[in-house]
Amino acid sequence: MRSRITHIDSGLIVPYEREMKKAMLTLTGVDHLFGTFLGETDELMGWAGVKANSNKYILKTIYVRQEYRLRGVYRGLLEYLLSVFNDKTIEAVCTLFLA
Repeated sequence: MRSRITHIDSGLIVPYEREMKKAMLTLTGVDHLFGTFLGETDELMGWAGVKANSNKYILKTIYVRQEYRLRGVYRGLLEYLLSVFNDKTIEAVCTLFLA
């Protein structure tokens, strides 16, 4: 599945707040938010939030919308984050929840 990943504003997540609450996820404390989109469309498939500290990055949340699961979206986001945030230790504190 072709996708593009880019830095996004938290306002793009507003239509999916119900999904996030159901999955018990939050964007609290996130400094960097990335979204993955279907090809060149504006269809948001998932997002990831990272907090930056002086000595490490903290992966706070990764969420993939139900209809895009099992298509490599989560893996794509994770691999992207690992390539971008590669100058410090990365600590994951997010929880995987499948609703």
